Amino acid sequence: MSEPESAFVKIKIGREALTRWLDAKPSSATRWHDWRAIGGEWYLGRGHGPLADASDDALENILRGADGRLAHFSSNRELLGMLVVHSAEAPELWLAAFEEGGENFVAGSLTYSENLEDFIVFLALARGVADYLDAADHGYAIVHNYIWGSEEDQGSTAVLEMSPSGESRLLSEAEQPEVAASFLPVVDALMDAQLPPGFSVRDELGLST
Repeated sequence: MSEPESAFVKIKIGREALTRWLDAKPSSATRWHDWRAIGGEWYLGRGHGPLADASDDALENILRGADGRLAHFSSNRELLGMLVVHSAEAPELWLAAFEEGGENFVAGSLTYSENLEDFIVFLALARGVADYLDAADHGYAIVHNYIWGSEEDQGSTAVLEMSPSGESRLLSEAEQPEVAASFLPVVDALMDAQLPPGFSVRDELGLST
C-alpha cells in the first residue's frame, strides 16, 4: 500500500516577487550540497540506509535524476502545479494560494510522494524562491508524514528554511517539530475537505502581477 508523505511550502513574500519566481525556471538540485541532511532510509544501490551514508556516486546519481526532471519544466509555476495538483489523490487534498491579507503564500499536497528523488525535486523548487525574498521575507518547506500510522510513525523527512539573498538550509531534527506544527491548521482542514482558516480560494497558481 502506498503511503505518500505530505509536502508543503509557506512563504512570506509579496505577489510581485512570487510571480517572478513562478515565472522563472526551476533551480538545479546540484546547486546545493547539503542533501545528506535529509532523513529516512533509502535504497542506495547496496541496501537501505540513511542518505548521510550514501556514496558520492549514489548521491550524484540521485541528484542527476532530480536535475533532469527539474530541467524539463519551463517555469516554477508549471512544476509546482505538477507536483502539488497532480500528486494529490483527491481534489480537496492540495492548496496553492495566498492567505487572506496577501502576506503568506502556501502550497502543498497531503499525498505527495514516498520517493527520495521526488522529495529532492520539491525541495529544490522551494529553495529557489530564496533568490526572490526581500529582507523581511522568509519561508519554510516540509516533507512530513501527517496522515499515516501512529503518532510515533509520523515525522519529518526534511524541513527547509529559506532566507533572503538566496540562502536556504535543511533544519536539524531538533528544529523540525515547531515547523511541522505550524502546518497543522492547513493539514487538518484539508483532511476534512475544507479550505484552511484564513483562505478564501484553493488555487492561485495562475496569479500574475
